[in-house]
Amino acid sequence: MIFVHNEQEYLERRVLLNQFYDHYKPLLTEKQREVYEMHEFSDLSLSEIAEHCGKSRQAVHDLLFRTRSKLEMLEKKLGLAKTRGK
Repeated sequence: MIFVHNEQEYLERRVLLNQFYDHYKPLLTEKQREVYEMHEFSDLSLSEIAEHCGKSRQAVHDLLFRTRSKLEMLEKKLGLAKTRGK
């Protein structure tokens, strides 16, 4: 998991995760894609997503955490985003 310490690192991490998402979204579940897109692309809060999905805020948080971790793991193992970026 990539940890951030300031706003610049936070923005860079979001861009990086979105690049990973572009490459690996077919490997995510439908629910992972739906929640990730609502949070990252529609800019919905965890509470708004939870209400929409009929889940708890904590369940949405956990799903986003696992989705981001999976994207990072896939890139670490497969390296497709890094290869295409060159």
